[in-house]
Amino acid sequence: FMRLLGLCMAAGKVVSGEQAVSIALNKGRAALVVLDAQSAPATQQRAAAMCSRRGVDLLIVDADVGKMVGHEGRKLAAVTDAGFAKALLSAHGGQMQ
Repeated sequence: FMRLLGLCMAAGKVVSGEQAVSIALNKGRAALVVLDAQSAPATQQRAAAMCSRRGVDLLIVDADVGKMVGHEGRKLAAVTDAGFAKALLSAHGGQMQ
């Protein structure tokens, strides 16, 4: 899963950070949102609300999302390619929150 997310990042198919994810969701570009399980409860609530409003899957992972996408400290990322999103869901076992 971590390598696949890194590949998505290298391909330019990931945005990270709450503001960038929000913009991607609002523009209909996000196919999947990945959230660090260690993020603050308020961040988790905002991410869940944003994804719910846009009908985008939210995947909560027990991993450092910022480290996986090369931006330490970030807790939220959006995959903007449907094929990569499907592959990530499959690699994670298809378990969404």
